[in-house]
Amino acid sequence: QGTIRSVDAALYVQDEWTITDALRANVGGRLYWFQQGGWVRFEPRTSLSYDLSSESSLTASFAIAHQFLHLIVRNDVSLPTDVWFPSTQNIQPGRSVQGVLGYQTSFDEGTWRLTAETYYKTMSNLYEYRDDAEFTIGVPLESQFTAGTGDAYGVELFLQKQLGDFTGWLGYTLAWTSRTFPELNNGKPFTPRYDRRHDVSLALQYRLDENWRLGMTWQFATGAAYTVPSAQYVTSPFDDYATDLYTERNGFRLAPFHKMDVNLVYEYEWFGLPWEMSINVYNIYNRRNPFAIFTSSDIDPVTYEFTRVMKQITLFPIIPTLAFRCTF
Repeated sequence: QGTIRSVDAALYVQDEWTITDALRANVGGRLYWFQQGGWVRFEPRTSLSYDLSSESSLTASFAIAHQFLHLIVRNDVSLPTDVWFPSTQNIQPGRSVQGVLGYQTSFDEGTWRLTAETYYKTMSNLYEYRDDAEFTIGVPLESQFTAGTGDAYGVELFLQKQLGDFTGWLGYTLAWTSRTFPELNNGKPFTPRYDRRHDVSLALQYRLDENWRLGMTWQFATGAAYTVPSAQYVTSPFDDYATDLYTERNGFRLAPFHKMDVNLVYEYEWFGLPWEMSINVYNIYNRRNPFAIFTSSDIDPVTYEFTRVMKQITLFPIIPTLAFRCTF
């Protein structure tokens, strides 16, 4: 494919507007130029904030955005081989239109803060590989893409404890997203690879004394959508290899992803500079999260027959580390 180089530039304007004591607006826009393909796009955006009280407010926002780099996901191999491909004369910039409604409040004299948002987004000029894409030298990569549309919507909740020796936050997202490509999945909507229906993040920190603090983070996410073989066939009894039949595009889910990290930090001063020593344990309960899956053949030790099985590749088991940091 070779190297594709481009220069981009942007010019933006923004204004804060106090309409009343309780109602505020932020209105702006950005003019974006992308050299490769000569694309020029304008991106308007606006947001409103209305104070219900000194502790609570409602928010609303609307924005049109463009993406000049496309994440192209390959579904016919087990390992992730995603590439970022720029817009060209033939590859249009991705476009999204999004609206958000939100509510936020604080309570217990500002100790706690709660935010809730719901959003809806439509997307166009999305790209994926065609089902019959050829990955051979001399074939232009962009000729192997096909274009489609998508949408996404969901709810995001965020609770944070801001004051005291014990602090932290909890975030939860419930989301739906789909893609529709006339040339893929028989034209039916499908779930993109990186869709996560449920996503939970928890971060906690407890200050033991003036020098020591203990921290923990935990993450959980619905497994990634994946395209896997559901059956095999041979066209002749003399065939050495069977041909796979696949599920619908990304019609299978990997096991959920979750892990916990912990760290113990000691703060001290050395040569007049602030230092930190930390003991960290990544993936403390050694969760074997799936990185990729593939099909393989195992032989039955009794019947000596070959059977097809799914196998999983796992990365990053439990990893302890010791770190030092100095700030100056």
